[in-house]
Amino acid sequence: MCLFTVLLLVCIGLQPLPRGGDATGAEGDLIRQGSYLALFAATMMVTRRSTWFSIVPWSFFLVFGWCWLSLLWAIEPGIALRRVGITTVLAVLVFAAVHCAGARRSFAALWWALVGVLAVNYAAVLLSPAGVHHAGETGDLALAGSWRGATMHKNFAGPVCALTVLVLLLDRRPVNVCLRWLLLAGAAYFLWRTQSKTAMALLPAALLSALVYMTLGRRQRVWILPAAGSILVFSLPFWAEILTALNRYLAQPEGLTGRTQVWSLLLRYAGDHPWVGAGFGSFWGVGARGPVGELVEGWVAGIFSGHNGYLDVLVQLGWPGLALAVLAFAIAPLSRILGASGIARRDGGLVVGVLVFTLGHNLTESSLLNRDHPGWVLFLVAVALVCQLRWERQTAALPGFRHVDERVLNGFPAGVAAGAMAPREQPLQHQY
Repeated sequence: MCLFTVLLLVCIGLQPLPRGGDATGAEGDLIRQGSYLALFAATMMVTRRSTWFSIVPWSFFLVFGWCWLSLLWAIEPGIALRRVGITTVLAVLVFAAVHCAGARRSFAALWWALVGVLAVNYAAVLLSPAGVHHAGETGDLALAGSWRGATMHKNFAGPVCALTVLVLLLDRRPVNVCLRWLLLAGAAYFLWRTQSKTAMALLPAALLSALVYMTLGRRQRVWILPAAGSILVFSLPFWAEILTALNRYLAQPEGLTGRTQVWSLLLRYAGDHPWVGAGFGSFWGVGARGPVGELVEGWVAGIFSGHNGYLDVLVQLGWPGLALAVLAFAIAPLSRILGASGIARRDGGLVVGVLVFTLGHNLTESSLLNRDHPGWVLFLVAVALVCQLRWERQTAALPGFRHVDERVLNGFPAGVAAGAMAPREQPLQHQY
């Protein structure tokens, strides 16, 4: 129930319809933040005797430790404290909720939450003009006509719809075939109407990654990351030409719908502050004292993200923070799931697909360490599922060990309970 509620809150919030404007920089209303804190307190009470923290990767402690340490040099410590606080609360909440519920119930909560968000999004489009971006709503005329449903922005609705397609295709729930394809068609159509190009481009890549995982055995999968690293090393002689071409592209003001102007600003700031950055949450949306107003004027000074999650982490936390983030958010979870044994192929494939999608989405959008951004929370769910699946596999042989905290059963949605509270499947050789 906790994970289901968290996902609904981060995707559509407590207001039935968006208010309009560029919500990408919103701090979030106090009621929603209070709801996170209430869920956090309730979860901590339920899990006070649980070992949920044992599934959190050590690399997460390092990167979050660096985030909190950056408050010492943050440009706006008060704003930074609120932002790092809500980011930490959401991360702890997701890991604790997944561990208490268990992997199967967490997959069910993810399925129901995304389907519920899809239904609410369609209701918003059909019942209110606020469900669609309109000309003059913001300074970006290209947004006109893009569907956003009940989410705050089409850049939220697009990734959520793409991940809904991924979950509907790969989840192992016994759903009626006609209903499954009806939901798939609805999610795909809504994704197309959001005009979210990054989400539409990444969905096939995420599906392909999932299929590769499901096709290869563990002995073949463990070589994927070393092979990718080797290709990167052996391609170094060609990087001079690649970087030259990239610099020429970044010099074009309208490249990638204006993102290149923003990225040039971020790279320039990172060159001047390579080790510590501006501090967590202290680059965008911090008022007159922020570095953006000192570096640039015009429309760039009015946005709230760099449209690249990795560059945003770089300017906030410096190169050490970016290195820790890449280790914690890309290398560690992918190596864990690729090297794991005894995990059902479709479960592992779904998690790999979500990881590839969310990590790739941060190349043109910013969600990493971004408070309650839907992309960040869904990424956390995927990482928590990686850890939980491995933990359940490792403890499966312990006599009498329970993978689910029975205290979380009460109040779970009936539909979730029907599919998720069934006895855990015994591993079959042909599934892995």
